[in-house]
Amino acid sequence: MARCPNPIYEYRLISLEHWANAVEQAEVAAHNMVSAQADRWPHLSIPLFWSIQFGVNIKSVGVPTFADEVVVTQGSLDDHRFVTAYGYRGRVTAAVSFNNGKWLDHYRRLIETAAPFPPPCPTPDQPADMKPVPVDFPGPALLAQGATVVVTGHDPGERRVTAVHQHRQKEGQTTTGTPGTLQRIFDYSARADPYPLYAELRKTPVARQEDGSYVISTYREITDILNDPHLSSDVRNLSRPMPSAEGGATSSFIHMDSPEHDRLRRMAMRHFGPPHTPGLVTGLEGFLTATVGSLIDDLAGKEQIDVVDDFAFPFPVTVICHLLGVPREDEPRFHLWVNDIMNSIDYNPKTDPKEKLDKGVQARKDLHQCLGELVEQRHGRPGDGLLSRLANDDGPDGRMADAEIVATARLLLIAGHETTVNLITNGMLTLLRHPQVLQRLRDEPDLVVPLVEELLRYEPPVQIIPWRAAYSDVTVADTVIPQGSQIMLMLASGSRDPKHFHHPDRFDPNRRDNQHLGFGSGIHLCFGGSLARRETQIALTELVRQLDRPRLVADPPPYRPSPVLRGPIHLDIEQGDG
Repeated sequence: MARCPNPIYEYRLISLEHWANAVEQAEVAAHNMVSAQADRWPHLSIPLFWSIQFGVNIKSVGVPTFADEVVVTQGSLDDHRFVTAYGYRGRVTAAVSFNNGKWLDHYRRLIETAAPFPPPCPTPDQPADMKPVPVDFPGPALLAQGATVVVTGHDPGERRVTAVHQHRQKEGQTTTGTPGTLQRIFDYSARADPYPLYAELRKTPVARQEDGSYVISTYREITDILNDPHLSSDVRNLSRPMPSAEGGATSSFIHMDSPEHDRLRRMAMRHFGPPHTPGLVTGLEGFLTATVGSLIDDLAGKEQIDVVDDFAFPFPVTVICHLLGVPREDEPRFHLWVNDIMNSIDYNPKTDPKEKLDKGVQARKDLHQCLGELVEQRHGRPGDGLLSRLANDDGPDGRMADAEIVATARLLLIAGHETTVNLITNGMLTLLRHPQVLQRLRDEPDLVVPLVEELLRYEPPVQIIPWRAAYSDVTVADTVIPQGSQIMLMLASGSRDPKHFHHPDRFDPNRRDNQHLGFGSGIHLCFGGSLARRETQIALTELVRQLDRPRLVADPPPYRPSPVLRGPIHLDIEQGDG
């Protein structure tokens, strides 16, 4: 292969003109010819090169032209025996040795782990002055000289590519990221597989859009901004007004900033999890297992089932109603309200009847009224449900107002439901696409814990945080974001960032140190993440164990319109003989 896309170098087409690379390509090709699809390898090797010119032994590892800085790390230029390391945006990308090649394996490991630049010297021959200097050759954006490519598909064995034409930036022109990429991500045609577009987006980690907003798409920059105290979750801090997501009702604490956010979250967590209620989720274990068992029993004997309608949708509503202490006779109404609210979130005025939106508005009002009545009934009547506990708690931070309790319950019911439905459905879809992993889960039930973590990275239920606001001017990746600007965080893109995750487009339940962004980060880390994890672990374990030879009816399945809360709207599977 003359040129191929390399994820380590932002999927640029890299020319590998040395026989060592041909050998590595042959090894991957031979392995893939004799392996099942789920076991195939992508070609992700670090480029190697060596040559002898007039008695000088020159060896390199990585791509030296993919760099903005260079530094001599070993030896001396005067002695014609030295090693230079190359870096791009603070990480090591290459090393070149002159008559000093024995340490190149060390530099190769630095490149593979995206080690910080400049790197430490492994030997005593470190120069006295290790000051990096700018490189003089053209920038990495010019490497492809025309078209570049990104690998598509969910499986490393898939070998399709999509050509995307790059346009050279005119001198003096302000960069605004890849033109049209964000719009293509939001277009429904990309819903089944947005990940190649995320790879395009990552070429500009912080991209200013035409409307003045900023899109952040790389892992390091997303985690930095999520933990930045200058970032606001309050819509009032945007310079351009935006409607409140709460529809005029009291805001839940995810739309607040410190200290009010911290106070309300502490009060809720006293009754929802550690440190004050450490056994909440484990105490639900029997109820979760029984609910899953009952739903799966209803699927017995059906040749075709819809994982969404028949299982993933009703499961979390039932669990959260039980957690809140909603009377059993009221649960059917909650199911209907949640269904209407979820449908209205995806409302498209161009294609959907207005009745869809109206039903969602009415469901929000009815849900708000019902929760308010339940809270009022709980005053002076302590019980096990979360509504009762919050209504009667006089902790260190005082007692929540009734409107704040309703907002917290609404947050659990709507946000918690949507996250869990997508996580279970995306999980089942991924397992059916990787039958060997599905069989492993049958044989090794304990695999489900790391498997769910990998799902949160690989196919996260929440793909995008559509907005945050800058309290004041903030600097991210050398880009100054002005006060009041809208900031969009592409969580799913960050969790596929090859600078942070090895083989990011490979589904690997054995992945180590899986610090994904599936539940966000910082003070707004998902409130119900522990419950969603356990619900999904039990759901997938039992579905895999009890369904009879499940098979996808259509791949890809139809997806919900939303690119933010991404998941199939239906997932039809066959079981049995079919």
